[in-house]
Amino acid sequence: MSNNDGKNKVYVYIDEDLVDLIPGYMTNRKKDIEKILKALTKDDFEQIQLIGHSMKGNGSGYGFDQISEIGYFIEIAAKNKDKVAIEQQLGALEDYLNKVVVIYE
Repeated sequence: MSNNDGKNKVYVYIDEDLVDLIPGYMTNRKKDIEKILKALTKDDFEQIQLIGHSMKGNGSGYGFDQISEIGYFIEIAAKNKDKVAIEQQLGALEDYLNKVVVIYE
């Protein structure tokens, strides 16, 4: 979140009961980017598909609908072995993670 000017923040409202889980969840999404980039170098589309599927399934459960959407597109791109689309979605995920501001309520 260091390279933001405050204008392009994405505010997500999360149940305060999840306050202990969200930091780890967000850290794991950043690790997913690294895992996918590494898998891309090996053309391991199966691994990428699994990570995308997992993000698709858990993002909305934590209140991050956009992560679920990106996960869906990563999963589809991996099924199609579309490196360019995967890289585009990784850019979208990184951008989202840099802009998201969690507000607990």
